[in-house]
Parts: sequence; structure tokens; C-alpha cells
Amino acid sequence: MPPKRQTDSDSDRGSSATPKKSRTSNGEKKKYTSEEERRFLAALDKIAKQHLWNELKGDPELGKRGANGIRSHWDAMYRKLKKG
Repeated sequence: MPPKRQTDSDSDRGSSATPKKSRTSNGEKKKYTSEEERRFLAALDKIAKQHLWNELKGDPELGKRGANGIRSHWDAMYRKLKKG
């Protein structure tokens, strides 16, 4: 597993109930659009499907599950994420 990245950004610290925001080139915050949210979730789904089994097969408990079972479980979790 790759090492965690170092960050100085306040945007990565803690969780918040406020809507997600990004910064424009002049430093102002702006909310993610519905299209950006959709694209973000689609990218996460693609990354997870490509690398999930390789990451989990070394886990002493999850490695006992098959690749198809792991992927099916991810698909179910992803559907829940999309519903929000």
C-alpha cells in the first residue's frame, strides 16, 4: 500500500457537515456542481474496481473472500454512496 500523502491543506482535516467546496484560482471557495459530484463518484468506482482485489487479497480476513464477492460488495456500497 502506498504511503499516505503529507498535507498542509485545511480542506483535508476533519469532517464537516457543510457542503463540499473547492478553491478557485483567486482563493475563493466554490461548491462542487452536481456534474462534478457525479464524475468524482464515477472516478472512485473505476479506481476501486481496478485495484480493490489487489489491495484486499493480502488482508488476513478479507483475503478469504473471492474477487467476485469483493467486487459485488463494492458495487452494493457504491450504489448506497450514489443515493447519498
